[in-house]
Amino acid sequence: MLIGGFLEELEALPAEVLNSFQHLNLSGSLKSLIIYGWDKVKSLPHQLQHLTILEELLIYDFDGEEFEEALPEWLANLSSLQYLQIGDCKNLKYLPSSTAIQRLSKLDKLVIHGCPLMNGSEWLKIFHIRSTSINGLEHVQVS
Repeated sequence: MLIGGFLEELEALPAEVLNSFQHLNLSGSLKSLIIYGWDKVKSLPHQLQHLTILEELLIYDFDGEEFEEALPEWLANLSSLQYLQIGDCKNLKYLPSSTAIQRLSKLDKLVIHGCPLMNGSEWLKIFHIRSTSINGLEHVQVS
């Protein structure tokens, strides 16, 4: 499912879109989600945390000056997540805490690009993930 391309004047995702997350999660039909932001959005919609069956999440273009510097701790609630890609979030500096990242036990691949403020200090949080890439620097664990 792709969510994005909303009017630039909006400061948040429309309520009807956010309410549909609950239905999709309960029906078990939502396995992959791509979400696009825009300049006025300040954070990821907290309703995403209820998508516990989500296996792939791609987050793009949350690049407004007001967007939060860290991904939320509730990201750890996405217990089925296997693949996470984050791109073009220019203010993003930090992943959730190490504890939160460890709770994503099924996460097998993490790709971050176009996030110039994300630096090497975050590597310790994600070293256990089999395949990781932050702004072109890659780490793959050999079994």
